[in-house]
Amino acid sequence: ALDALGIPYEHVFCSEMWEPAIRYIRANHRAKRMYRDMSDREDPPTVDLYVCGFPCQPVSRMNQKKYTDDPRRDLMWHTVDYIRTKRPKYWVMENVLGLQRVDKGAVWRSLVDALDALEGYTWDYRTLDPCVHADSPQSRPRVYLCGRLGDTRLEWPEAVPLTKRAVDLL
Repeated sequence: ALDALGIPYEHVFCSEMWEPAIRYIRANHRAKRMYRDMSDREDPPTVDLYVCGFPCQPVSRMNQKKYTDDPRRDLMWHTVDYIRTKRPKYWVMENVLGLQRVDKGAVWRSLVDALDALEGYTWDYRTLDPCVHADSPQSRPRVYLCGRLGDTRLEWPEAVPLTKRAVDLL
């Protein structure tokens, strides 16, 4: 997205365990450092923009066997901990809509409470769908949580008229 917007950046670090995703990252991005496990990042560097998509399987509606002790759920808290300790100027989290509903909303309420407790940050969330906001014929709504240091209100993208069809991309 930053490339598409023409915004220069330095990809300081990333975290990924799944080998196909690691190959994709290495082929398409130039991260200075790759952590294999975000729960085992020893003193990761501070960045201005922290973008994180933690595992969706424990909260996805596609996963019929959601376990409250699924260790992948813990990764969400490593994201919050990074923001709390490293204090990036901006942060973005992304996940499936099930994040708001799993365990009758208890996981979502815990996350909201943790983000509200981050001192000095203004944050908000929206459900965004590429077919509404990115002129893409693919519909994959996701919840995006965005925050920034300071008390400036966040602005969200307006809807973009869909002009492309799947067949146009083929």
